[in-house]
Amino acid sequence: FEYNALHPYTSFIPIGCYIFLRNSTRWLREHVLPAWGEVGKYTLETYICQFHIWMRTTGENGNPKSILVLVPGSFWVNFVVTTAFYLFISMRLFKVTVALKDIVVPNDVPTIMPND
Repeated sequence: FEYNALHPYTSFIPIGCYIFLRNSTRWLREHVLPAWGEVGKYTLETYICQFHIWMRTTGENGNPKSILVLVPGSFWVNFVVTTAFYLFISMRLFKVTVALKDIVVPNDVPTIMPND
């Protein structure tokens, strides 16, 4: 893809614009950061699920090249349905991850490291 050659030289532009705009007013700092913090809770699960749920593996070495097709010939219906399913599963996996973490690693320090 032509994009891959340009990406290292242009990727700072949207990131820099976001940082500049977010810090430009107090209102944006107070409202944008919590919203992205909420979205950021699910990043591990969305990263893992994107190749398993959202994308279809058709490329060399199993590289995903297109979105999963549920309704042939209807890109937007496929996009909306698979994205909703993908986000729903990612949020559910986050809850499972938190529950398993609480079981495997307790929050109580004396339980983890007793002073006997």
